[in-house]
Amino acid sequence: MVAPNKRNVRGKTRGVILDKLIEANGGKPLPITIKPSDGKQIGKYYEKLSNEIGLTVRQHALVKVEKWKQMPRAEINTMFDRIKEKFALDLTQEHVKKSLEKQLSDRFRNWRCDLQKHFKKFPTMVEAKRNPHKSVSNQEDWDYLCDRFSSEEFKIGRFAVGVVNPMAVAARGGRGSFGGGGLRNIVSYRIFASALFTILFIATISVLLNTNPAPPSHDSVIPSSGNAYMQRTFLALKSDPLRTRLDLIHKQANDHITLVNAYAAYARKLKLDISRQLRMFDDLARNFSDLAARPGPRTAPEDEVEGTGDEDLVRQLEKEVKDRVKIARLMIAESKESYDNQIKIQKLKDTIFSVNELLVKAKKNGQVASLIAAKSIPKSLHCLAMRLVEERIAHPDKYTEEEDSAEFEDPSLYHYAIFSNNVIAVSVVVNSAVKNAQEPWKHVFHVVSDRMNVAAMKVWFKMRPVGGGARVEVKAVEDYAFLNSSYVPVLRQMESANYGDNAKLRNPNYSLLNHLRFYLPEMYPKLHRILFLDDDVVVQKDLSALWRIDLDGKVNGAVETCFGSFHRYAHYLNFSNSVIREKFNPKACAWAYGMNIFDLDAWRREKCTDQYHYWQNLNEDGTLWKSGMLPPGLITFYSTTKSLDKSWHVLGLGYNPSISMDEINHAAVIHFNGNMKPWLDIAINQFKNLWTKYVDNDMEFVQVCNFGL
Repeated sequence: MVAPNKRNVRGKTRGVILDKLIEANGGKPLPITIKPSDGKQIGKYYEKLSNEIGLTVRQHALVKVEKWKQMPRAEINTMFDRIKEKFALDLTQEHVKKSLEKQLSDRFRNWRCDLQKHFKKFPTMVEAKRNPHKSVSNQEDWDYLCDRFSSEEFKIGRFAVGVVNPMAVAARGGRGSFGGGGLRNIVSYRIFASALFTILFIATISVLLNTNPAPPSHDSVIPSSGNAYMQRTFLALKSDPLRTRLDLIHKQANDHITLVNAYAAYARKLKLDISRQLRMFDDLARNFSDLAARPGPRTAPEDEVEGTGDEDLVRQLEKEVKDRVKIARLMIAESKESYDNQIKIQKLKDTIFSVNELLVKAKKNGQVASLIAAKSIPKSLHCLAMRLVEERIAHPDKYTEEEDSAEFEDPSLYHYAIFSNNVIAVSVVVNSAVKNAQEPWKHVFHVVSDRMNVAAMKVWFKMRPVGGGARVEVKAVEDYAFLNSSYVPVLRQMESANYGDNAKLRNPNYSLLNHLRFYLPEMYPKLHRILFLDDDVVVQKDLSALWRIDLDGKVNGAVETCFGSFHRYAHYLNFSNSVIREKFNPKACAWAYGMNIFDLDAWRREKCTDQYHYWQNLNEDGTLWKSGMLPPGLITFYSTTKSLDKSWHVLGLGYNPSISMDEINHAAVIHFNGNMKPWLDIAINQFKNLWTKYVDNDMEFVQVCNFGL
């Protein structure tokens, strides 16, 4: 039994597609146009609006209100507000408001009919109350509906609405509609009808009993026309029984002629590819017509003895007709599926269901394949790294270690931090930033890679030095001695026994390289500010203004991504855990990694690294937040993040093909976050050139490794 006070709520997957459409529309309600002439909705989202109206009625309409006219205006306004949250409707326009309310009224009436049909499925009241309709989650409301549907008042009311009494209408004249005396009029009409049929039945019996079977006398008086007609009819039946039997055979043949012709005409109208059936239907129709056109048995004079010839003819005709009828019925049964709409609809539903299952399966397989493609190292990228390492081994004298330049620690310059093992991606980030910088000689890039790829990274920037006087520092994670398991919780968790039990720690992408962003003050102790960039971004404008932005004493400057109920803290953190619930607001707005300006002095003052260590230790079992780097960042910089203008950082080019080019062209940094990275074959084609134009195609190893850019 359903909990008595449970509110109608949307299922877990209801409305997910609509929410994604709104998210793709920038969090704005979907546009809908309603024509003033006829109130029809136009636009590509009109079906979504129709579905949302039905869902709104089922969730918010009062169950105990039987007619839409009785619905309180406050409830109707609530439904209007709910629909306006997701669709751009101007209810100040009268035709828009009327069209929307008419749809709500129609959906309400259909919903009430569905509820009654569900009630009628159960033979007893007890079973009906035990099985409420899925759209009624309040047991008290369903009990009320069951009592209402079973009441005599409801049944009489439906009869009064659905039945028109011609005698009562005639008696009422112009006195109005079927009102308070409805029950009395129904009873009177039934009594009148019963009496009328009784009189007709008695009159018929009287005529039959008074009919004289003897031949009429020449001296008798001419009977009345009514009695004469009845007498002739019964005499005909008595004197010529074969004629009656033949008439029945002809009637059966004519009925099947009509049926066969109807199926043949319908098949021609549908232009079905069933020429064989059409020929068979036409042949059957001709056979029936020939049988019906045969002459009947002759009527024998009264003074002659009837022979058996006519009866044999009738019997033969009856046999032939029955054979044709049997063939016709078999043909109709075989081809009924092509003409019966209900069978067609059911077959179509079955087909849609099976295709939908195949679609769901294909989507899952596609997601798995996309994930594998995104997480695997492409052959061209592996080739490039191997070629660069081979170059270093072949010419060790060219790639000797150089002393660190003083500019790497100069706080007056613009410093960037890029942590990656993808050589080509890092080169694009550095290249795009330098080419769009107004003063490139003031820009310093700190690149950190893992031990396996640091050599390739150094060879690249040695062979292809950055232009404009910009400088690049390349280091390995192992060059920072303080990053050890005694200080870094992630390393300790990887080395502990829990490593095998935590799925996210077994992920090869879950490495210390991803967590370096939480140790920027320790890695660059002499710097005041640093700009963190992901390796899947492209810089389109000069970023030097970020170092002059007033962060109001906050640590992190980032672009917020929340709109409506999307991208809030509740989406990333586990608020069923009391520790999370007590410390954070589930409605707090999330922000994006990928382009973040950090005030390292404020970081040291707020001790953000210590906060990160505290929460990382608490999350050793991986239950406090979802996997990924954003949730620990949201926790570490909670209440210490300054929101930047959205034009600084536009996201989604790695998964959302509907981002407008106008928005992209006005962005300072574009981010290919998602699985469709621009260096992969699965990249979104219309965005790929935004990344490839910064690839150094003149580099010999890029050509040799056949990047296919």
